[in-house]
Amino acid sequence: MVRASAKNHVNVVIACDPNDYQSVLGELQSGDLSLEYRRKLALKAYEHTATYDSAIANELASRWVGLPEKSDNTEEQSRRLPKTMTAAAHRMQTLRYGENSHQAAALYVSPEAPDGETLVTALVEGGKAMSYNNYSDADATLRLCRSLSTDEWPETPHACVIVKHNNPCGAALGRTQLEAYEAALASDPESAFGSIICVNEPATMEFAEALAPLFLEVLMAPGYEDGVKEVLMKKKNRRILTITSPNDRLAPLPRKTVRKPIEGGWLIQTEEAPVIDWSKAKVVTEVAPNEEQIASMKFAVRVCEQVKSNAIVMVQGLATVGIGPGQTSRVEAVRIAARRAGERGKGCVLASDAFFPFKDGIEQAAEAGAAAIVHPGGSIRDQEVIDEANARGIAMLFTGHRLFRH
Repeated sequence: MVRASAKNHVNVVIACDPNDYQSVLGELQSGDLSLEYRRKLALKAYEHTATYDSAIANELASRWVGLPEKSDNTEEQSRRLPKTMTAAAHRMQTLRYGENSHQAAALYVSPEAPDGETLVTALVEGGKAMSYNNYSDADATLRLCRSLSTDEWPETPHACVIVKHNNPCGAALGRTQLEAYEAALASDPESAFGSIICVNEPATMEFAEALAPLFLEVLMAPGYEDGVKEVLMKKKNRRILTITSPNDRLAPLPRKTVRKPIEGGWLIQTEEAPVIDWSKAKVVTEVAPNEEQIASMKFAVRVCEQVKSNAIVMVQGLATVGIGPGQTSRVEAVRIAARRAGERGKGCVLASDAFFPFKDGIEQAAEAGAAAIVHPGGSIRDQEVIDEANARGIAMLFTGHRLFRH
């Protein structure tokens, strides 16, 4: 009926938004129901029914269509994605501009987004309004923090992630929130200036006091201890976001469908944490990684998966010490990570999001002090790479899982 009324808007007035009721009554009383006004209401009605139909289609697809786990079969893989992309979202607010001042931008919310539990629906306090770039960087920060917020590391449950320009510059797990923050900050304190930070547990007072001197754009947490917000917001431009969670701990990264616009259409893919069977990972060198190095590899791979490709991550224990993001050359990514790690690269574990095409990456890693390397393997020059690792006394593990992020 709503859609039919909108279709016949020349003769019918359709008001589907309660916020319009008073306006419609006023127009009726004045007798000035112009065609332009009726078109405005009709457009709202079409948008409303489109949102409703989209929600129904998406819900039924999730209930009725089988969604297999990862499969090498192309036909089975196609079942994990909808045959028709239906999407509807409501504009929450217009942003000052997009990535740059000449670009228009706005923030939209999905109808199914839980109130307060997502980035878009989070409570924002303090400072000026969030910008397009703030939201984009905050999304990358929250995504990695959720990925680290699992039960995989029970002795170090606190995660802290620092992101600048969509790439992590520091990430760590710790026994306390302060320990995780200090380790993440030490990874690259220079890049942390003007960054976005996320922790996976309610922000503590000792963490807030340690954070006080740092200039940062946004802090995200599932909650804040009494008095913490007041301490954090003494810096007038600092934004505080609350990402609520039933257990006061960020939920792990869920599987979702993401889309990227390209000319003439969209690319659609699933977004999910990598599932690596570490019992099947292959030691390919004469020296095998020890248990501590394998634990570091698991952490490094989780971080590496969220860094723009080509990506190299160096870690000590459960903290990054050097990150080389978004390079067109893998060996250059190693050089950047090594330069940032400095002396902390000695004895580190190095993770790569894809295989090393040449041995030069291993040479650079060895010069930086890497003791163990984890990467997918699969290059036609794998043996050359393995031989170089053996010559350098480096342990190497192949996971068989590529982790590109473009």
